[in-house]
Amino acid sequence: MGEKTEKVQAKGGEKSTPPEWLDRQLQGKSEAEQKLWQSAYSQVHEQNHFMKGEGPVPALERLRKQGILSDLSNNDILKEGRQMAKDQLGVHGDKKKGAFTIHDVVITNDKEKEIVGKVVETEKKQEQAKRLAPTDEQIKSALTPDVVEKLRKAGLNVDAATLKDAIVKRMEDDKGLSSADMEKMKGFPVGAPYVATGAVSGKQMDSLLAEQKKTRDEKLQDKSFQALKESDPAEYKKQWIQQLKDTDIGKLLHKHAETEPKQYDLAKIDAADALIKKLQELQKGKS
Repeated sequence: MGEKTEKVQAKGGEKSTPPEWLDRQLQGKSEAEQKLWQSAYSQVHEQNHFMKGEGPVPALERLRKQGILSDLSNNDILKEGRQMAKDQLGVHGDKKKGAFTIHDVVITNDKEKEIVGKVVETEKKQEQAKRLAPTDEQIKSALTPDVVEKLRKAGLNVDAATLKDAIVKRMEDDKGLSSADMEKMKGFPVGAPYVATGAVSGKQMDSLLAEQKKTRDEKLQDKSFQALKESDPAEYKKQWIQQLKDTDIGKLLHKHAETEPKQYDLAKIDAADALIKKLQELQKGKS
């Protein structure tokens, strides 16, 4: 950090020269995706320099408030800020540079590239989450008197507007779900409504998804199962489909509700199931 840039965004409108990595990233991409990357780069790069009279710690704190360094803790900022000062000024101030200037970047080019990628991924996930989420009309239609009664008895969310927002947010927050994964999906992941209704917490769902992945990965890596793929593809497919059904999030939730009733409330899960079933039917075009 604290390294020199050749050119930063000037207040008078002068634009910085795009880095080589960005040019490479844009190659072969659609016009819409190119604009997304360019916008994300501008968003990050235009803030990635010291303000007049600004030191390392205040600069890092500013970038965190702007969401660019949102993953840094207070201790991280203090530690990184001290290191930047040492690198720029010398441990004993022997380099005799008076201060950081507006021509000094706060984070390195490599770090900037990483953060731009995260911004792009976040925006892609937001777009995909809105596409995959049930529509307002579908949610209202799914909230039949019977479903609403079950949700209310279980103490769950029955407001259509907040349900829609919560389903979208859960998909955005799901760290195990990438925008590339979402692009292949035709409907919402069932875990989202469970969290949106309040049947389970986001942390509980993260744990269930990790369990699901681990179990499925173990099955795929089993040598006898791998051998079956070569010797009997039809049986392999049959067993894999059954594995997917056995590790469905709904089934895992019911399993945990039986073994850990204090952590997983069966009444809440059953109520959420009723809503999810209706939503899935509506997304598939069924009445």
